[in-house]
Amino acid sequence: MRIALDTSALDPEFRAHAIRGTGRYVSELYQRLPEFLTGDDHLTDFQYSSIGRGGICEKFVDLLPVGKHTLKHQVVYPCLMGKASHGEADILHFPVHADAPTWARTPFIVTVLDLIPLIFKDLYAPKKNNLRFQFARWLELQSIRNARAIFAISEHTAKDVHRLLGVPREKIIVTPLGVDERFFVADTASKTVREKFSLENDVPLILYVGGIDQRKNISFLVDVFAEVVRARTARKESIPLLVFAGGISKDDQYPRLIENLRRLQLEEHVRFTGFVSDDDLRSLYNTATVFFYPSLYEGFGLPPLEAMAAGTPVVSSNTSSLPEVVGDAALLCDPKDIPQASEQLLDILRDPQCADRLRVLGKQRAKEFRWEETARLTAEGYRLALGGLHERNSGQIRSNTSISNEMR
Repeated sequence: MRIALDTSALDPEFRAHAIRGTGRYVSELYQRLPEFLTGDDHLTDFQYSSIGRGGICEKFVDLLPVGKHTLKHQVVYPCLMGKASHGEADILHFPVHADAPTWARTPFIVTVLDLIPLIFKDLYAPKKNNLRFQFARWLELQSIRNARAIFAISEHTAKDVHRLLGVPREKIIVTPLGVDERFFVADTASKTVREKFSLENDVPLILYVGGIDQRKNISFLVDVFAEVVRARTARKESIPLLVFAGGISKDDQYPRLIENLRRLQLEEHVRFTGFVSDDDLRSLYNTATVFFYPSLYEGFGLPPLEAMAAGTPVVSSNTSSLPEVVGDAALLCDPKDIPQASEQLLDILRDPQCADRLRVLGKQRAKEFRWEETARLTAEGYRLALGGLHERNSGQIRSNTSISNEMR
């Protein structure tokens, strides 16, 4: 096989991907795929968003008043790909379906991370609905429909693709994400990370990692934290700090978050770390008393899995793919039930035995998700796509791990 993998998500200028879970997925895949390719296989990479950069075609398109991005993405780039070295590939893999074209001279595969714009149409629609936005969404979905095969990062996402887009289930291959080995290693830098991010010593930490767009349910998170503060204050217990880890200050929801904190008089109990390195993230997981993730929808949900690998007790919402990922190793809450979620956080803060039990279960669960398995299933998916999707029914793809069998 000659495979070409789009690594646009690793471009530092592509911050929407590079500093988030998408960038981690592409990086891990690119590093680990060679291990599962045979001697006759060849893996190369390309950056779809950089094809023809600075060339005559791009300069011409830039002169147009509208439609520049769409014309480049759907016409110029697919045409130029045939002339590039990866044009000789047997199959192209776009690990972010939103970055894929609707057609290509070479057969292509897309990874669907989630279908959030379809599921939360009201939340993610532009302020002024227009034909350009609708056309862009249509093109995105056509990329999925026209792919030779589809990788879905969870069984829940696979079901969404089948249910919402009518894609035959046999065309979809589940390739769950994994956890970096570093998160399993005990970290002793808790004092250092507390000093670095102004987190007072001997104060419990409730950690949240990720973005704050509306599906992340941050208003609910803040309301739950307010209930925890009230309950702890009434019993004269130490008040925990709520820690937001991630570069969120430029998000359009950030002002609303700050206003909610002020309204509930919680500012003194909240800390913002900004963007954190992987080493600091691991230290934060290890230092946190509990990790709270009340998201309304996730295509997979990597942060709670990383937290469990680090031995941090997790409270997660019971929606979308999250129960599939955390299993019985976390406390699951209704993401609209403030009393339930606050009580679960209080249980972990007050009961060392509850916290210890979740630490043990979390580490065991996280060990079932390995990037090596993601890469192995992906490599077998390439062979399946090239050899004919009908072979899937004969059981060509098999997982050696219990979690992959469970997902099927």
